[in-house]
Amino acid sequence: MTKQFRELWTINKEKIEVCKDCELRPVCTDCRAHLSNPNNIYSKPQKCTYDPLTSNWK
Repeated sequence: MTKQFRELWTINKEKIEVCKDCELRPVCTDCRAHLSNPNNIYSKPQKCTYDPLTSNWK
């Protein structure tokens, strides 16, 4: 395994900026293939439209 792969392997929803505060985290499909900020591997998944702070879907 490469170093880059090992770094990505350890990321879980507890480490992602918005997901760690989301009550839907246990049932989320977790699509992190597209990030809202490609320069930050801990950024919110781009396709997620839920805001856990307001409990609203956008």
